[in-house]
Amino acid sequence: MVQLDADLMLAARRILDGGSHPQPEDRIFAYERAVNLHNSGWGNYKYYQRGGEIELHAYLIKHRLGELTRQRIVVLEQVKAAMAESRALEVNCGELDNRVDAGDLGI
Repeated sequence: MVQLDADLMLAARRILDGGSHPQPEDRIFAYERAVNLHNSGWGNYKYYQRGGEIELHAYLIKHRLGELTRQRIVVLEQVKAAMAESRALEVNCGELDNRVDAGDLGI
């Protein structure tokens, strides 16, 4: 008897909860069907056919890779903005140092 992989199903359902994604829904159905047919001993499913499970794993990996790529782009943009702000602060700091050295505190 084959058991459904609870972690795999949870990860796939999380994607479905995040929006309209027909692909994981189809893959979830294929995986569940393969497990059910195998467990019932129906027809050619005497031996468990992992195709649906493998496709679901592959889809989740591709989905996660896409998420990581998007996160990387966001982080790089945040780093660029922080670097620009840091440069601006460095220039302001240099100007303040020059004013202090010249005794021009603007008081």
